[in-house]
Amino acid sequence: MQEKTCPRCGLTVGGRQPTCHFCGASLVSGQSRRFVLVAFTAMLVLLVALFAAQVFTAHRSSRQPAPESGAVHR
Repeated sequence: MQEKTCPRCGLTVGGRQPTCHFCGASLVSGQSRRFVLVAFTAMLVLLVALFAAQVFTAHRSSRQPAPESGAVHR
């Protein structure tokens, strides 16, 4: 396991910790942080699109058929 040294407090942090468990400083490089942000944003957009598709499908299937022409409405 690779150990890292916290740039803020100097504590040795093992493993793949994204932050120092003592002072909370970020141990992730800017490029890794950017990848996480892009992945999170993509997942959020995908979830919103799936939800919108589900709502649209449910709304479409719940509509009543149009009345025939000449039908009497009560």
